Amino acid sequence: FRTLDEDDAWELSPAVQALGELATAKPEVFGRSIVTSNFDPLIEVAIRRAGGHAWRTSLHVDGTLGLSRAQGCQVVHIHGYWWGSDTLHTGNQLIQNRPQLKTSLLDMLTGKTIVVMAYGGWDDILTQTLEGLVSNPGAFPEVIWSFYNQSPILSDHLKRILGPGIARNRVTFYAGIDCRTFLPKLAAEWTQRATKALASRPSAPDVAQRSILRLRSPSQYRHLGRQGRRDQRFG
Repeated sequence: FRTLDEDDAWELSPAVQALGELATAKPEVFGRSIVTSNFDPLIEVAIRRAGGHAWRTSLHVDGTLGLSRAQGCQVVHIHGYWWGSDTLHTGNQLIQNRPQLKTSLLDMLTGKTIVVMAYGGWDDILTQTLEGLVSNPGAFPEVIWSFYNQSPILSDHLKRILGPGIARNRVTFYAGIDCRTFLPKLAAEWTQRATKALASRPSAPDVAQRSILRLRSPSQYRHLGRQGRRDQRFG
């Protein structure tokens, strides 16, 4: 199972592949932490395939997230993992009391922009955490919740959970979001913008030339020349 788990030959959907590209290209925006209710390793595979680093935390019982650290994106499997742990399927499993994990998730998500995609919002540890987050007047999250349906209807459960955040204008809903097309478009747009920004960045010789032209006197120019061997910023 371990060999299969670490094999990057898993077949990825366009959405998961794009998520890995986003998490790798701009980790400070997209990829420090990803929370998933899935049991499979596809997010980690997508990040590695895109050239990034990912590490897994899987919890099928109560526990904390901060006991380990590693390089790259932390992928948190809140309902267990496909091998080496239980997987939570039934309602009784999902609603079990997990106070340590809830506290860890609150610490992770406080003050962050939380994007929810391809998630049903059932009664589990994540919605319990979001309820505590959006109802806390001292916390200022931004929750972006996407729906596949063009005209989604909030369940009574989600209305209760997200109601305080809706009243505080801390929860925004988007309809008609198909991850299979949206995430690849987002990844392509981000790559295009990064390429344009890199192309418009002046080269080191150009920076040096403009710096020299700004000098106003021969004495200043000679001073720059004397410092040139020690100051490698332009070379």
